[in-house]
Amino acid sequence: MSGLLGFTDLFFAILPVFFMLGAGGIARRIDWITNAGEKTLLKLVVNILYPSFLFSVVSKNESLRTEGLIVSAVLTGFVFVMIGYAVFYGMAPLFGMKRNDERRSFSFTGGIYNYGYFAIPVCEPLFGMNTTGVLLVVSVGVELAMWSVGVLIISGEFNRNSLKRIISPPLMAIILAIPVNLLGLTEMIPGFLTESLELFGRCAIPIGLIMIGATIADLMSREPIFTRPSVAIGACITRLAVMPLILMSVYLLIPAPQPLREAALVHATMPCGVFPVVLASVYGGRTDIALRTVVPTCLLSLVTIPLWIQVGLIWNGWN
Repeated sequence: MSGLLGFTDLFFAILPVFFMLGAGGIARRIDWITNAGEKTLLKLVVNILYPSFLFSVVSKNESLRTEGLIVSAVLTGFVFVMIGYAVFYGMAPLFGMKRNDERRSFSFTGGIYNYGYFAIPVCEPLFGMNTTGVLLVVSVGVELAMWSVGVLIISGEFNRNSLKRIISPPLMAIILAIPVNLLGLTEMIPGFLTESLELFGRCAIPIGLIMIGATIADLMSREPIFTRPSVAIGACITRLAVMPLILMSVYLLIPAPQPLREAALVHATMPCGVFPVVLASVYGGRTDIALRTVVPTCLLSLVTIPLWIQVGLIWNGWN
């Protein structure tokens, strides 16, 4: 990354992400992506394309060989989400959510940010593939926080089934890629297999973003998002203003390798994740609160992501 990027540069750098989201939303509205097709494509992305991308990037990432970086990256993701849970739960009453079920749903869906399909296309053009690999390892900590403490928050209970859900193809791809990287086994993988995984991986982000756009359009068609504006306003203030300030301040005070600091900056700027809306429904949470928490932050983040990235670059003195 050369030269300090301005807001306009950052805005246009992330604009393709929102074009793909918009394409997915339009395709869902005009029924080019049907309900059945949406489920099938999501399975394809989660079980084949995204794991291929993760393995390709993490297995070749030289930055991860820095001593202690992997543990620090996982802890970063876990701690970021835990801070989010606490802040959202504490701020919920300020925006009219005083009942415990409302506060838990607000905390769960707001505390988990979009650590994958939004973060990767923002990180890669700004900081390169080495930082993107670190960013993906940070996401392991996010997954752990979501399926352990997160499930406890949204459902009020925790059991073995929650732990089983942690073991997913994306997580297994990272767990397999890390020792391959650290032991220098990448060169032993047959060329045809490496090329196949890279080709699969190139499809993961565009198709994943299109499917997120389709999912958001589907969610918005089920229930009016802006009929209780205090929830949407609270979500946007907390996720897109308060949380970036807190998380970026934490990393200003903690010494860490630059790739991890860059990955943490991207994570700190992200909107709420979409998948927690589904989990809120599965685990008995308030889906109306979840929808009004997630969708507005995703829409407004087109402006806030480049703004906070610019602030982070200036704070850290990166040129």
